[in-house]
Amino acid sequence: MPLTTIERHRVRRAIADTLLNALEDIVLRYRQCEASGELDHLVDLRVEALTAELAHHLEVARSSLRRYPAVTAGQAADPRHTDQPN
Repeated sequence: MPLTTIERHRVRRAIADTLLNALEDIVLRYRQCEASGELDHLVDLRVEALTAELAHHLEVARSSLRRYPAVTAGQAADPRHTDQPN
């Protein structure tokens, strides 16, 4: 079933919120490791794991956002707009 403009905005906001929450979790884990001194011994491994995790979250968000593209200005002006052609 096609989404209305409002529903599409909600889905895109949820995708963005999920990405931001994942990034915040990564930052918190990094800071906890840094505070405990764990990073001193595992710097290269941590950097590699951090990079891979960030790349994963970004790709998941990109893929999800492609399924729900942003609306154009004309579409945004009409809240009844759906993705279904007339």
